[in-house]
Amino acid sequence: MKKIILFIAFLSLFSGLRAQNELEIVSIREPDLNNYQVDDSINVVVTFRNGGPNTIFGSDLISFDVKITNSDTSLFFDIDRVANTNLATGDVSIYSLLSNVPLNTQNNYEVCVDVSGTSTYPNNTSKLRGPCVSFPVSLREVELKAKKIYYVEGQLKFEFDQAPQQARYRVLDLSGKVLKSGNLRAEKSQAFNFQPPANGLYFLQLQNDHSKLSTQKFIVR
Repeated sequence: MKKIILFIAFLSLFSGLRAQNELEIVSIREPDLNNYQVDDSINVVVTFRNGGPNTIFGSDLISFDVKITNSDTSLFFDIDRVANTNLATGDVSIYSLLSNVPLNTQNNYEVCVDVSGTSTYPNNTSKLRGPCVSFPVSLREVELKAKKIYYVEGQLKFEFDQAPQQARYRVLDLSGKVLKSGNLRAEKSQAFNFQPPANGLYFLQLQNDHSKLSTQKFIVR
């Protein structure tokens, strides 16, 4: 009877050992530290390592925990991925966990990924917390640029592909002196009176609330 009890205890201990494995997220490959814009989306891709002592077989499911946060919201994802290949102790593999997650707001974001276990070894013995990546998300800065700029009969005329919104202009000479400034109409075609002090090269600067300052040349003959 004692031998049977000892054998059962050994089997229980062996099963308990088999239920544990050292698992680790080595790195977060995506997203990276680049400056993203609000209309971008991100993928979450990680490098995973099996720390052993047991081999993870290709049919096993690896359980990942993903957190995406900014100052306003926190999103949590529980994701299972098939190992796809046998991973002996020390082997690494790359897994894509999420695709095209929209960013939407201008903020500082943080993506953290951990691994809790596999279906065969549900208890991860690793005491290491999964890595995190932080990155800023800002408005996409574009240039407001005109096309077909020309000066004729006391007027500066130019056009846009789309009607500008809340846009401003300045006309400068070669020294950088502002000769004229004002607001543009919300129309594709623009024209305003301009009396240059002399013939020569001048500069038209354009900007709205969502663009960086652009500078374009035009000639008065």
